[in-house]
Amino acid sequence: MTADMANRMTMRNDSEQLLNGLAGSQYFTAKHQDNTYTYHDLFRGFLVMRLQANVSETKLKQIYQQAAVILKANGKVEDAMGLFQKASDWENMKHIIKAHARNLIVQGRNKVLETWITSLPEAETHQDPWLLYWLGEARAVFSPAQGRVCFEKAFTVFVNKKAHTSGMYLAWCGIIETFIYEYGNFALINKWVVEMEKIIRAHHKFPSRDLEERIASLLVFAVTHYNPYHAKLKFWADRSLRLLKHIKNSDQFVNYSFSIVHYYAWIGDVAHYQTLIEFMQTIPQSLSIKNQLLQKMYRAGYARQIVSKDECLRLVSEGMEMAHTYGVRFLDNMIISQAVYLLFAINDLRGVEKYLQQMEAVLNQSNALQVSQFSLLSGWLDYLQGNTSLALEKIERSLSLSIKEHIPFAQGLCRLALAQILYDQGDNREAEKQYNQGFKIAKGMKSKSMEFASYSIQAYRFLDGKHVHTGETKNKGIEMLKKCMVLGKKNGMVNVYFAWGQKMTHLCLNALENNIEVEYVQQLIHKLNLFPDTPPYTCENWPWALKIYTLGSLKILRDGAPLELPKKPQLKPIELLQFLIVHHDKAVELDHISGVLWPDAPGDFAHQTLDTTIHRLRKLLGPGDALIAEAGRLMLNPKTCWIDVQAVDALFASMEALIHDGGTSLKQIERDRKMSELERRIFDLYRKDFFAQGPLPSWAFNFRDSLHDRFMHVIEMLCSYYEKNGDMAQAVRIYEKGLEIDNQAELFYQRLMLLYHAAGRPAEVAALYRRCTAALSRTLGIAPSVKTSEIYHRLIQAGD
Repeated sequence: MTADMANRMTMRNDSEQLLNGLAGSQYFTAKHQDNTYTYHDLFRGFLVMRLQANVSETKLKQIYQQAAVILKANGKVEDAMGLFQKASDWENMKHIIKAHARNLIVQGRNKVLETWITSLPEAETHQDPWLLYWLGEARAVFSPAQGRVCFEKAFTVFVNKKAHTSGMYLAWCGIIETFIYEYGNFALINKWVVEMEKIIRAHHKFPSRDLEERIASLLVFAVTHYNPYHAKLKFWADRSLRLLKHIKNSDQFVNYSFSIVHYYAWIGDVAHYQTLIEFMQTIPQSLSIKNQLLQKMYRAGYARQIVSKDECLRLVSEGMEMAHTYGVRFLDNMIISQAVYLLFAINDLRGVEKYLQQMEAVLNQSNALQVSQFSLLSGWLDYLQGNTSLALEKIERSLSLSIKEHIPFAQGLCRLALAQILYDQGDNREAEKQYNQGFKIAKGMKSKSMEFASYSIQAYRFLDGKHVHTGETKNKGIEMLKKCMVLGKKNGMVNVYFAWGQKMTHLCLNALENNIEVEYVQQLIHKLNLFPDTPPYTCENWPWALKIYTLGSLKILRDGAPLELPKKPQLKPIELLQFLIVHHDKAVELDHISGVLWPDAPGDFAHQTLDTTIHRLRKLLGPGDALIAEAGRLMLNPKTCWIDVQAVDALFASMEALIHDGGTSLKQIERDRKMSELERRIFDLYRKDFFAQGPLPSWAFNFRDSLHDRFMHVIEMLCSYYEKNGDMAQAVRIYEKGLEIDNQAELFYQRLMLLYHAAGRPAEVAALYRRCTAALSRTLGIAPSVKTSEIYHRLIQAGD
């Protein structure tokens, strides 16, 4: 207390002198730097005991009341409240509660506010709707059901008394917010949506802009969760977004954003979600603990949607730590789920398992929706880990709970998850049933994210090659894939429901091969770190970090742009690159590399030189992980490096397989299309031999010759195929293209002369023989072989 407070309490003027004397003599009194005084606890207890023994209860209450008034006037509100209670001064207590309730909530001191209100007699509380309202605010975060009871009583009293219109609206808002905190019991929420619609029709205008902002937001939440098909959902969502943009108070903005964030996340509107996050960051930040948590969840949700892994996991970690510190746990499941959905997207199943364990540890078993979400996520993990029967059991349980809770969006997700698993198991009848119901929900609530999931399920079903039935063709899969990727690009989707690594890799590969939304699909591949089990060397659109061209002269592209190679490149880094390309299909021991590149050097010197050369090659190839060096071995990274010789080799294999197929599994028109495409791509790449225009070490000659022989063999097979099928023009064209690459290939001259002769073109036969003679003489200094000459003379004589 201060000397002035003591004077007012005792009606004296010498309190300061007396207190200074007591403090100076150390008579159980201390003076502080701010000129306040305190009694020792024992001394104070003694004085209180004497007072209570010598003063009547009525007088004692007057003293308490007088002291409380003085404390209140000096800002000692909490001390004053205790004395007002002892004095049974309910009016002053109610005045303090109403004056300070909002600040206490903002400070996170809900328990203090609850204690103040519950220390009043029930009759005082239940007759005052504002006290009921603030008791609801104090309890709602920690016990939503208890808070809802208080708000409902307050709403009823406000309506009956017609005493305060804004109070009626605030109580309604409190009721809806308890469903947010509880995140369950949504079957009860529709009653209050109907109630607010009646109020709006009756009153037309809201008491304030702030209340309009809050109510619009909460209507979006209520309708999105219970009845997303509501005719006015988009109207309220658009209105809420317009109103949000005018809010300057950061607490209000974050609080009111909850509903619209959920709405945009559920319908897959990433652009509007991003706008909200960006706008949120422009508002000065002074947030309550609850809203700090909400903001972290919003930001984690956006990071999850765009697959920003580090950002998402950091925000989830910070959010959980804050929730634990302050005991505000109603968001735990929603925060952790952001990490789970992100890790599913990037196929980190170990990470998913870790966060699901955290989710289970804080799971409220009495909350049906929390249990439903956990069952869905853990069931999906079981499916991806191969435990299909357990997955079906868990997801069916999740569906049952979401139906009980009346959440269409959750029902849609469960049904689509079941459809994916059942299709995979071959149970097409039940899969169709679940899929149709899930897709109906997606279309009904205009959820683009769920539509994407629906199309991707069907695309994968028709394109994975496992369960295609009569009449279900690849064209159906491509049609669904187009719908999927067009929708994804339009809405900026990256992290989508039920898209795991194997599935998305397969779909993206098919999309690139069919030129479907190539740029968007390439972004998906980068974001989700997708890569098939077999490197897609023949996929022209696959977004390789490095593309290395060696058939002719060396050319390297990084992210599509040519690297500037030194005008006088150091030979050893290039030779090391050549060595790794020659051995592209495996990691090679460092000892073997150094032995080949420096055969005459001492071991230690060769190893040191190799280390230096590896460093120089890394520098030449640029940043990233183009080289993999581990366990004493070195190789080019097959996930980041495309090499033309690998692509050509794969194209050769595809061509051979197509020729040997003989048309048994493909229609003629499709086989011709594939043949033409393979031919185009082979000749696009194989223009010259391996390092034909650059230095090639002697140890690489066999590789060059082997690749050249393979090329010649495939061309011969292709032309023979066309000859067998009577398409001589195609055979002539291919032989001529082969000779453009190798003008010494006598076999091609021989076969061409025969074809020209069969076509009755003797002049071309003679010209071709002269061309062969000149080419061999100029390059090798030899004449055509006996066989070539014999064919020529035989054909000329036959023509005569």
